[in-house]
Amino acid sequence: MIRISDQAIFYDGTPVAAQDVVASFLYVKKTRNILRNMFSWVDRIDIVDSKTIIFRLKKSIPQFIRVLSSSHNAIFKKEFLDAAAKNNSLWSHPTGCGGYKIFSIEKNWINLIPIKEGMKVSFYLVSANQVPINSVDEYDLISLNVTGDLNKMNDFNKIEIFDPYQIYIGLNMKRPAWKYKNERCSFLAKLNLEGLQKNYGIFGHSANEFFPLGTLGYSKNEQYFLSIKMAYKNHAVPKLNSFCLSYLAVSFPEKYLSAYSNMLQMIYPAINLKPILNNKKFGEIFSNTYCDALIFGLKSNNLDGYEFLDVFASKDANFTGVMDNELAKQIKNSQDITNPQARAVEHPVPGFLPKSHISIYQM
Repeated sequence: MIRISDQAIFYDGTPVAAQDVVASFLYVKKTRNILRNMFSWVDRIDIVDSKTIIFRLKKSIPQFIRVLSSSHNAIFKKEFLDAAAKNNSLWSHPTGCGGYKIFSIEKNWINLIPIKEGMKVSFYLVSANQVPINSVDEYDLISLNVTGDLNKMNDFNKIEIFDPYQIYIGLNMKRPAWKYKNERCSFLAKLNLEGLQKNYGIFGHSANEFFPLGTLGYSKNEQYFLSIKMAYKNHAVPKLNSFCLSYLAVSFPEKYLSAYSNMLQMIYPAINLKPILNNKKFGEIFSNTYCDALIFGLKSNNLDGYEFLDVFASKDANFTGVMDNELAKQIKNSQDITNPQARAVEHPVPGFLPKSHISIYQM
């Protein structure tokens, strides 16, 4: 049972009601294509009164409230959602219930104003995903990588935040060169991560397994990438005249792109780069472009390995070119396990990695 606070109001001053919460839940269920685990847990939703909702689950799910209250599950006014379904332009000024609301959306930034008290905030959308050192004085808060002499940032308070983030390299099994396991593993075995380590410095290291350190399901004893290198170090890679490398542009700063490109040029000198700008269907777009490899990054909101596995359960995010329905079912069912330790064991990484062949690096 969830009771809505009497202090919760929308931007227009109207109170947040049970029907708004339910409508927002159903909107997310309809529009989200990954991280859909919580929807499979709910049997039905009952509205008791304007301030009380009962989520009736199919079984006890201790993590339900934590997932439901995640920052990416916003609450909008039902009337707004109904109108926005007919007029998409209304999303430029959504009717939410947070401490800030959108005042204007410009080409490269979004202006927010406080509902009651606080400072005006402008979010700048930096397509390069990095900020040059000579531009840092233009901002009050920077969450992106800064390029250049970091000693010039002495006026900034630096705060380290535990936020596991992992970079993946996947091969497209729709391409004839990567159809078979031996060819994929031989390529991965030839990857040399020393150049990446020099570029990342203390901010990154070679990942030993599919999940980043600190997420549920991670095992310090797993050596997936190393095991491939040892088993396939003497196997020859497929002969290609050129190598097409796609990358999810929002995944990592541009300054690291050359490091990944240089790494691959040690195997295939002729590299063609193709950015992917649509982050909602990046896997499907990549597999249909017939590029050879894709570089992308994933991070966790709930520190659960499921959030990293889910790319293989969604056709929009699955980049391998092959949709394994049995695997998708296994990933989904892993979220029905209520005990975290048991759920970590169930995460089916060893079983499916040999099919999709991913090389990884952790930031």
